[in-house]
Amino acid sequence: MNLVRGKDVGEALNILKFLPQHASFTIDKVLKSAIANAKQKNIGDVDDLVISSAFVDHGPALKRFKAGPQGRAMARKKHMSHITVVLSPKEAAKRHLDKGRG
Repeated sequence: MNLVRGKDVGEALNILKFLPQHASFTIDKVLKSAIANAKQKNIGDVDDLVISSAFVDHGPALKRFKAGPQGRAMARKKHMSHITVVLSPKEAAKRHLDKGRG
C-alpha cells in the first residue's frame, strides 16, 4: 500500500501490475472499483485523480476446523482484512498529503 499512496491512478495501476506479491492483484481490483465509483459520482476526470489514502485494517476471523491426529479436530482461524482506498483530485490530495508529513 505504501508504494501506491500519493500516486496518480494510472501510475498506481502500472505499479500494481508488475508487483510479484499475490496481494497486488486484490489491491488492483479495489483500486479499479474505486475508480468506477469516482466515475459514477462525477468526482472528476479519472486522469486527475490521486490516491490520497490507502490502508489495510484487520477484518473478522472465521473459525475453521482441520482434521487432527487420532480423530481430533484442530481449530484454526481464517483471517480476513478490510482494504480502503480513497481517491481525490490532485489539488485536494496534495493538501492532504502535505498535512500528514508534519
